[in-house]
Amino acid sequence: MNLLRFLFRNARGLTLLAVLAALLSGACNAGLIALVNIILNRPEMPTTIMAWSFVALGLGKVATNLASQVVLAKFSQGAIANLRRDLVRKILAVPLRHLEELGAPRLMVALTEDVLAVAESLLMIPNFAVNIATLGGGAVYLCLHSWKIALGMFAFILLGAIGSCARGGGQTFRPLSRADRGRQGA
Repeated sequence: MNLLRFLFRNARGLTLLAVLAALLSGACNAGLIALVNIILNRPEMPTTIMAWSFVALGLGKVATNLASQVVLAKFSQGAIANLRRDLVRKILAVPLRHLEELGAPRLMVALTEDVLAVAESLLMIPNFAVNIATLGGGAVYLCLHSWKIALGMFAFILLGAIGSCARGGGQTFRPLSRADRGRQGA
């Protein structure tokens, strides 16, 4: 949630543009799946219309995916530079004695890995939005064709979510925390 607040605080317009483009890309992806299904189930459909629809959806997917990636990458480069600059400014404001107590490994983790983790998270937002739109479009398409199968799918998703929460929310696979990495000398 902090990452989303950071994005909206620093570049609300760019973030919304990137997410909208990614959602459109996912919708084009779901449209491609639906179009292929239509072509397979209704061979009597005019092939020129289907071919142009396929080309339009394919180009739409590529263009919107590229747009979302480029917009967020451009923003993330500036944001990462600002984060590093702010982090260095804060480290320089700390008394030398306290820096010596922290040790070089913890400082290196803060300067390199933490900022890199934020950068990787920023670049994953368009992929997440594309996947959400693709899943949503596929779910709507499935509901239109068979609400019983869709209901069964949603029941399995609900059971999976409940099972994940019961096991601790997936924290079994969480990476080492900053303190753990600092103690290891990394």
